[in-house]
Amino acid sequence: MQPVFERFLERLWDSVDEVDFRSALADVASQFDLLAFAYLSLPRRSMDKPTLISNYPAPWTARYLQHHLWTPP
Repeated sequence: MQPVFERFLERLWDSVDEVDFRSALADVASQFDLLAFAYLSLPRRSMDKPTLISNYPAPWTARYLQHHLWTPP
């Protein structure tokens, strides 16, 4: 597990954009036999849009963001 985590950290360090970050996440997810991954970054201001980086289907992520499903009911 440690080599996978170390490789992940190296990939994050070398990331320069969202494409690199998504690739690093996909790589580590596949190393652990995970079918899906998601990273959610919430904005500082509530009126701003959060950033979601994942390999979930686009219709699902659009619904998730549209309905603010990251907040408690």
